[in-house]
Amino acid sequence: MIKKVMMVSMAALFLTACSDKAPDETTPVPEETNSTQSESADAAATADQGEWASLPEYATIIDQIDDGEYNFETVTDVSEKRILLLSDQDGKEQYKTIFIKPTDRLEIIKIGNDGVGEIFNATLK
Repeated sequence: MIKKVMMVSMAALFLTACSDKAPDETTPVPEETNSTQSESADAAATADQGEWASLPEYATIIDQIDDGEYNFETVTDVSEKRILLLSDQDGKEQYKTIFIKPTDRLEIIKIGNDGVGEIFNATLK
């Protein structure tokens, strides 16, 4: 029994030590005022929009989803496909996009509270 406990403990220690995620080394910056927060949030949103706008599927995603502000998050970006999650301002996931790179196929799926289902599935030209 002791051997099993020791093996499980060692395995947990080994898996934790070999994690590929680096620790977050940023120090928190004290927030000064609400106006500074909103200005920095607007600047970050604009920078993020520029980053996402360079993706080949970005224009189609924006055309297909309803009006609103969405935060993009990359789930997977490998040689074959890219999966993005779009969250609303409350942080609730509303859409999932799957872009198959070799064929330029884009699939947009509504996953929010208003319903679940595919709203777009076509090859981009």
